[in-house]
Amino acid sequence: MTMTTVVCAFAKTVVRERRIPFEISAESDPFYSLANIARLRKSIAEMEATGGTVHGVNLDDYSMER
Repeated sequence: MTMTTVVCAFAKTVVRERRIPFEISAESDPFYSLANIARLRKSIAEMEATGGTVHGVNLDDYSMER
């Protein structure tokens, strides 16, 4: 297929279905997982309580499975 054919097919589908022909979702992005949101909230609370310190980050300390 040429690029022109692809663009025409996409445009026809958009017009016919009155929507883009695919779904857009952020559900699979681990940043928006409940575990990560809880971790971020905990980190924010700690920073607000202690004022925070500058240090290196060890990613092994934080698992997305917590």
